[in-house]
Amino acid sequence: MNCMNHVNTDSSNKHVTPVEVTTLDSEHINPQSCLVKIDVEGYELNAIAGGERFFKSSSVAAVITGGANEQQKLIDLGFFPVYYDPMSRTITKPDTYNSGDDTIYIKDLKDAQERCKTAKRFVVHTANSIII
Repeated sequence: MNCMNHVNTDSSNKHVTPVEVTTLDSEHINPQSCLVKIDVEGYELNAIAGGERFFKSSSVAAVITGGANEQQKLIDLGFFPVYYDPMSRTITKPDTYNSGDDTIYIKDLKDAQERCKTAKRFVVHTANSIII
């Protein structure tokens, strides 16, 4: 059984389930600080375009997304890519950027660094019970 979610681009494929689509800008924006993970099977730019007001708001502190197609759009919205080391709990702004993997984008480096430094440690449930 294939349980992967994909956008149907084949009009002859009738084995589909229609879903209602909305935009981030048409939904309620939470006034609290949040992190947004975007993973919409290649439609990341569409998701960002439907949420420009949302992403420009002060409530969105960070975005995680994969690939480089959306990097310039996120930069235009006030974000920049960073590296995060969970073992040292440090966030740094790289001199160069290598796209292709999930990337964290933030707006305020000092705030993100402080949050990482002071956040409560917790156990990640892995085979090695790594504490970050």
